[in-house]
Amino acid sequence: MGSESRSTLDKGTLPPLGVGRGAASARMPTPGLWARLCSLAEAHPRLLTWVVLAVGMVATLLWASHAQPLLLQQRLVLVAATVGLAGLCAWIMHWE
Repeated sequence: MGSESRSTLDKGTLPPLGVGRGAASARMPTPGLWARLCSLAEAHPRLLTWVVLAVGMVATLLWASHAQPLLLQQRLVLVAATVGLAGLCAWIMHWE
């Protein structure tokens, strides 16, 4: 920062756009959640497919088995097997 920028900041006024390092961040909005998800999907498509499949399959499993008298450990084993199956499905879907 130059002495001009310091003097304008000391007076309580902001420097005009294009002056100093903060000008680029003032024009560029921070990326939102959707932009982060899109960049994550482009970087790791199989991982995101696995997560989406696992969430849907576990939700379906828990909804379908809510009336069954299962112990907590039995439900956890079923959830772990379902997450593993979702990973296998995601891996198979990305075969070319």
